[in-house]
Amino acid sequence: IDAAALPAYKSRRTARINTECRARLLTRFGDPAEQVSRSIGVYGPAEKAALETGIAATIDASNTASDAVTAATTIEAVEAVAVTWPTI
Repeated sequence: IDAAALPAYKSRRTARINTECRARLLTRFGDPAEQVSRSIGVYGPAEKAALETGIAATIDASNTASDAVTAATTIEAVEAVAVTWPTI
């Protein structure tokens, strides 16, 4: 892959990171309606706290990896970006 393909490659890698981020949150906390219920305490205070910290940590991990993709100057550097997903 030549350097001219780098922007598109970065875009696809970032999209995959974002997709995985969403999938992890949906798997753990349910669909948006269920997440609202968790956020208002329907599932109890422990789940409300888990939602708040889990979403923040997962998005932080996604953002950190996406920033590394943006900063990468070669395809190899983009491929080397690893996301350190939190346990939620």
